[in-house]
Amino acid sequence: MPGIFYEVTFWMNQNGVLLLVGSDMGPINDTTIDELHKELEMMVKSGLSTLDALKTATFNPSKFLNIDKEYGSIEVNKKANLVILNSNPLEDISNTRDISFVLKDGELFKAS
Repeated sequence: MPGIFYEVTFWMNQNGVLLLVGSDMGPINDTTIDELHKELEMMVKSGLSTLDALKTATFNPSKFLNIDKEYGSIEVNKKANLVILNSNPLEDISNTRDISFVLKDGELFKAS
């Protein structure tokens, strides 16, 4: 399965298909948040850049839901719920697991 997943994912991304993390493949093992991180890692393994993989969890869902004028990127006058990481996910996509804080609706939560 991973072989064809990698090929199809890469082809779809190269051809402008809007990929969304958590929707473009079935669960790897279960539905925990860890599976989201695994899916991002698999997307990079398939040939997506780390930036394109991150967009599947940030900007692309807001675009798909047609709410990208309000959400999905950090810009003036946009609503922001943020995951603050200790490490740069552009250097290594597995750094999405290295969560420091979450900012949700103006409230800051420290990762445990």
